[in-house]
Amino acid sequence: MNYSDRILGLINEEADLGKKVTRTSPNPSPASPTLVVRTKTLSSYPRNPGSFFACEHMSVFGNEIEGMSGSLTSCGSTLFALNLGSAVPASGTVLLVAFVENRWVFRHDG
Repeated sequence: MNYSDRILGLINEEADLGKKVTRTSPNPSPASPTLVVRTKTLSSYPRNPGSFFACEHMSVFGNEIEGMSGSLTSCGSTLFALNLGSAVPASGTVLLVAFVENRWVFRHDG
């Protein structure tokens, strides 16, 4: 067997292996969007952990220098996020929420 025959054999072997591989999706799913929020009370604050909580979207400001303090400012928009945790966060708690499928979610365990 000469060199070019070996190359053709490897190309055919690779093509055969490619046909055997099945993928559910061609690319990995992208990362979920994440926001900094603060819980707030609209009318009556939820008492059960597995509830949707009203949250205000926050912007993060400050100089990106180690040891410097940052600040949060409300963007003025309200969203509702489902608590996947075991405890109810106090109104005004700052959290990270992630967008999963078609809902905002967070986990607060106290």
